[in-house]
Amino acid sequence: MSLTTGTKIGSYEILAVLGAGGMGEVYRARDTKLGRDVALKVLPEAFARDAERMARFQREAKVLASLNHPNVAAIYGFEHSGSTHGLVMELVEGPTLAERIGGAATGTSPTPAGLSDKTRRDASTAKGDRRAELGRAIPVDEAVKIAKQICEALEYAHERGIVHRDLKPANVKVTNDDAVKVLDFGLFNESYGRFSPDGRWIAYTSEESGKRQVYVQPFDASAASGSPSAGGARITGKWMVSNDGGGTPLWERDGKQLFYLFLDGDAMAVDVNTNGIFQAGVPKPLFKLPSGVLFWDISPDGKRFLMVAPPSATGAAAQPKFTVVVNWESALNK
Repeated sequence: MSLTTGTKIGSYEILAVLGAGGMGEVYRARDTKLGRDVALKVLPEAFARDAERMARFQREAKVLASLNHPNVAAIYGFEHSGSTHGLVMELVEGPTLAERIGGAATGTSPTPAGLSDKTRRDASTAKGDRRAELGRAIPVDEAVKIAKQICEALEYAHERGIVHRDLKPANVKVTNDDAVKVLDFGLFNESYGRFSPDGRWIAYTSEESGKRQVYVQPFDASAASGSPSAGGARITGKWMVSNDGGGTPLWERDGKQLFYLFLDGDAMAVDVNTNGIFQAGVPKPLFKLPSGVLFWDISPDGKRFLMVAPPSATGAAAQPKFTVVVNWESALNK
């Protein structure tokens, strides 16, 4: 349900719609207590009604709110009024990087209602100054400055175990004084589930704790109906296998080991016991993955790892780079 101008959520008054996405609509709102404008992301009703998803969302929002960097748009807090829940964020003026390099619809947007005449004139002047720049190739020196600021924002977040998950030009803003702000660090996500060889366990990647980790949980075959949306297919109880971040889990063919990728690019192995109560050992490093690996897999006999990196050439000569590791057992025993 869209909110109209003048609607209040806590101490925030809606001024105008800024955009919409999978995680809800974003509004320009006025903080009536502090007298400043903010961006207010209102969550979809279906999401807000799910108590577990809301709890995870709030946990991770707290982690993201800890980011304090000049190139990261700040999260101020969480607000709700009745059944409406919203995330309060820094309002960043200026075009997105997508508009700068793609020329989105002449680069203009409506000036929000509820602003003073002077503010509206200043906004119009700023738009006029920027309009000629939108949709044109960015000079190399300027592009380097923008890329540097993006990298600094990501490095700061990565050092704190936080991954953006949806980095793209539309999620980067370049302000009128040429400062870069990275927006929309993704919130709670589960991905890359893999069945154990006996089909009784699921290893998957989750960021519900605020950091990308590998979890294992039991699969109740008796509750599954054959439908991908069978509500009883996942049951209570899970174990975090990685101890300092990781993702993309793979099972060894006999189910006695689980492999995953550490945040710094190491392939990790952990001994697991899936008979009865799940037990996991201490993760051990196997080998460093080559730079730029997009995909990895393990052979059916569990003795070879395949890593695929993007091609270095383009066009007809483009071929992916395959790397196969065959001596991982000896590496593990060193």
